[in-house]
Amino acid sequence: MRIGSILIECAAILGMALLLATAVHKFRSDKEQRIAFIGKYQNVYDSDPYGIRKASEPPALPVKPSSQSVSAGVVDSVPKEAVKNGVQAAPEQKTGGPSPKRKLLPGVREIPAEEAIAEYQNGTPFLDARRTRQYHEGHIPRARPMSVWEADVDQRVSAMLEEIALEERLVIYCASGDCADSHMLAEKLAVAGYKDLRIFLGGFPEWVKRGLEVEKGEGEGGAAAGGAVEEGK
Repeated sequence: MRIGSILIECAAILGMALLLATAVHKFRSDKEQRIAFIGKYQNVYDSDPYGIRKASEPPALPVKPSSQSVSAGVVDSVPKEAVKNGVQAAPEQKTGGPSPKRKLLPGVREIPAEEAIAEYQNGTPFLDARRTRQYHEGHIPRARPMSVWEADVDQRVSAMLEEIALEERLVIYCASGDCADSHMLAEKLAVAGYKDLRIFLGGFPEWVKRGLEVEKGEGEGGAAAGGAVEEGK
């Protein structure tokens, strides 16, 4: 019986303490320090329900459109709508124009059609760097076929070393001024030891355009180039 009365007295004391604490908390002047009662808590899945995160973050600065984000040198290539909306668009890549000048090895020089014709008239050997098929369809008379893309090019170079001295001048041509075959052949011959190489920039198309003589078939690939050539014939 003694234990039962003690438990009843403890329960009564705890109840009175709870009621007293609730009354004091209810009438506190500082509302921010109050604890929400059961049933008044916000959803735990709400993001930042009490504004704690917002209060700790600095306010976001407003973003204003500005055309100054576009460099002055590329304004013309950026769409006007992009500049108006403050969006920096990548400038369009311009194509065309002359290609970068090739770096030539010592002893190699590029020449125009007039100089190539003069060299031919003086008996300078000519080398055709195009494919053999193209050579058979038409080439500068007495030019040697010397395609850099065919397997026997090294054998042809070795044979020429026995016939033409390293100090002698050679003129090389291919399909046009943009054709890289003549430059590749010039580099191969320069490595082989030839010291005076000229690249005819206009190539075979320029030769035909000027109405100069053209030879078809196998030609005289082994013979020395030369002979008189007159334009228009």
